[in-house]
Amino acid sequence: RTGYGAAREDVNVSITGGTRVEIKGVSQIWRIPHLVYNEARRQWSLLRVRDELKSRGITEDTIQYSKHDVTRVFTQTAFDPMRSAVAAGMRVKCTVLKGFAGILNMPTQEHTTFAKEFSDRVRVIACLTKLPNMVHSDTASESLAARDWKAVAKRTGADDKDVMILVWGDERDTQCACDEIILRAKEATVGVPSDTRQALKDGTNGFERVLPGAERMYPDTDLPPQAINPERGERIRDQLPEYPWDREERYRKMGVPEDCITSLGQSKWAGLFERVVKELRVDATFAAVVLGQRFKAFRRVGLAIEELSEDHVYEVFKAYADGKLAREGVRVVLWHLLVRDPQSESKAIPEVLEELGLTPVPANRVHGLITDATKALSDDGFPSINHKHRFVMGNLMGNLLGRCAGTTLAKELDAEIGAD
Repeated sequence: RTGYGAAREDVNVSITGGTRVEIKGVSQIWRIPHLVYNEARRQWSLLRVRDELKSRGITEDTIQYSKHDVTRVFTQTAFDPMRSAVAAGMRVKCTVLKGFAGILNMPTQEHTTFAKEFSDRVRVIACLTKLPNMVHSDTASESLAARDWKAVAKRTGADDKDVMILVWGDERDTQCACDEIILRAKEATVGVPSDTRQALKDGTNGFERVLPGAERMYPDTDLPPQAINPERGERIRDQLPEYPWDREERYRKMGVPEDCITSLGQSKWAGLFERVVKELRVDATFAAVVLGQRFKAFRRVGLAIEELSEDHVYEVFKAYADGKLAREGVRVVLWHLLVRDPQSESKAIPEVLEELGLTPVPANRVHGLITDATKALSDDGFPSINHKHRFVMGNLMGNLLGRCAGTTLAKELDAEIGAD
């Protein structure tokens, strides 16, 4: 196989003085050289960061930092991401890294600075995923106004040799972000941390997760155990939908035809089927035949069943349930709704019945029509009574389709002329 994503490679890179770093899921082989170059350059740059910090007297043992809640400073800030967060009741936290001034602006990969190492960790581990997710005082002119930085420096006790990193979000996430910033700063004093990276389309890479320990556990992504009380379990269980196999068995007991069971249960009409049967007391077999077999036949001849509204179909069944539409007329009305002029969309079902001439025929009128239809017919013209019965029935249904139930008409005709 060829093409984007047909193969995925894990690329491992290390340089002298660095460590093995794994870049996961490279989807195209030709990207590998560029990714290797940028990762080698990143590790080389991180070693330069370490050396610069060491020259300033900052090591893993001597590093100094502090954390502060500075939300009140930014109630009137012009920086929109932060202003929106504060207006929504979020917090703004500041981490001061003593002696780190200028460090976050040091380049690591192409068009990338050391600051991204912090931003990636905050995004992945502290779950502050909306970018920008932090700002820092090394690029003050690109984010906050000078007066905001001065206010933060006054509040935190930071001076020109320090860097201030600001994050915003809810209390828990911002606290986690500050802790992660401090952890990444400590790692910077050592050199290249062991982590797993993700390949980016521009040939650079970003933090994905820390390398697992001996037991293949991922400290940054493993969540602590969450207690699930019995009440919550019962609440979830009560809200579960009916299992498909239980619904199919219930359909069988209701008399739904076998060829409709699965398709109807999985269709958009399943809910309407339940309403029609429960609320209108429509025979389940008939409702399933209409919503399953009839709709399938309509679709087969190119009619857009999906354009039928559930309310319109429900009203058609309601007219049938109320005795205003014969059983055979349901198909006629649904067909009309599918092929009607778009201008008739707003017509109510009673208006449609009147327009189609589907008003019910009174019982006494049915008897009169049968008498008229059979009066002029001699039994001698038919091989048997059953042939005469079918002939008369066909003529009558041509005029009474949708206005009188076929079963009612057949019963009345049997009483009039008999049948073998």
